[in-house]
Amino acid sequence: MKKTILFLVFAMMFVFSGVGNAQSLSPSDLASLQSQIRSLLQMVQQLQSQINAIPSTSGASGTTSPVITGNVISLPPVKWCHKFDYNLGLGSRGSEVAALQTALGNLGFNLGTDVVSQTYGSSTALAVSQFQLKYQNEILRAAGLTNPTGFVGIATRTQLNKLFICGVTPTAIPPVGTMPPVTTSSTPASTTVSTTSSTIVQNQPAPVVVGVTVTSPTSGALWHVGSTYIISWKGGDSSQVASISFVPSAPPCLSLPLPCMVAQKAPYVISAKTINSGSYAWAIPNTPSFTYIGKGKIEVNISGISGASGEFTITSAPAGIY
Repeated sequence: MKKTILFLVFAMMFVFSGVGNAQSLSPSDLASLQSQIRSLLQMVQQLQSQINAIPSTSGASGTTSPVITGNVISLPPVKWCHKFDYNLGLGSRGSEVAALQTALGNLGFNLGTDVVSQTYGSSTALAVSQFQLKYQNEILRAAGLTNPTGFVGIATRTQLNKLFICGVTPTAIPPVGTMPPVTTSSTPASTTVSTTSSTIVQNQPAPVVVGVTVTSPTSGALWHVGSTYIISWKGGDSSQVASISFVPSAPPCLSLPLPCMVAQKAPYVISAKTINSGSYAWAIPNTPSFTYIGKGKIEVNISGISGASGEFTITSAPAGIY
């Protein structure tokens, strides 16, 4: 069908090319040429009607059938589409990450050099965070969050599918917590039978956090106020929440036996509650009220279990950049 239409289009182009030389044609030749044009337009319109009668299948959103307006035949652009089925985070790579980057790029977000390697790096995490802020009512507030996570989980995938899914209405996701992930635990799961139906319901034990390891920032790193950096960690699972803080290093005098006149500064709470996605985009404040210039560590707490990064330094913004 498409080959036939393309043949007719090329045929019409050939016929139209003869119109430019109409002055050299005899009246009978010109009448014959006009008759051919009318016949070709009628054939294209008939094929257009047949194509419109064919049921559409899932795939690229939009139609690739020719649109006829008078004597003008045009092909509408094909809208890119994709169904996001997988959670993604720092370190992910491959075709699903490439699809995510294409979607974010179509929305105008900057992905840096991550698109070259199809890797979920810090630029992609930052773009995801900006996407979550743009749709914060649908993604963040629905989960009781105020800050972005930079992680593509259920809520973020649902919003992406609303924008880019291929001609299929997104399936509504169940409320958070209705299907907790199965985790290893020494406590066996109990099984009960619902009193209102014959459905067997298994009560899964709460996930057990063995340990938390903060992988970014690394020891000796230098972070500037006014910039955004990715805090990353390992431990627990996405059904839990994490709290993140910057813990200033203790003044040197606190380790001496002599009285210390410098008080230990309290930790700075970066996020009191965020999804345990394994990453968080922190925009370090560049305001007079932020007084945490100096050395310290990032501490992540999940269900009472904490982990800390290596000691790094927060410094003022380089001159001439901000």
